[in-house]
Amino acid sequence: MYKPTLYDRLGPEAASVIGAAVWGVAVFAMCLPVFFLASMKLSHQLSSGAALFWIVGCSAIAGAGTTAAALGLGRSAEKTWRRLAVDGTSRTGSSTRINRRS
Repeated sequence: MYKPTLYDRLGPEAASVIGAAVWGVAVFAMCLPVFFLASMKLSHQLSSGAALFWIVGCSAIAGAGTTAAALGLGRSAEKTWRRLAVDGTSRTGSSTRINRRS
């Protein structure tokens, strides 16, 4: 039985999802040394377990936030493009009604 791939499920948007995930992993990897150095600069030293939890946790939050922001901005741009270019209107809701005099 054929198992659908990511591209089968998402179509061309799969490339955007992969790109956003790559940026999220890159930010996670770059934040690890930054938060490690920040944990060393704290006025009170953390235990090794707490420091590891803080370093990995903050880096994971930064990476997940980057991925979510990239996907959100991409979807917003897609919706804006569809609204303006494909639908052919720049107005929304009741403002698009034309008042006709009888």
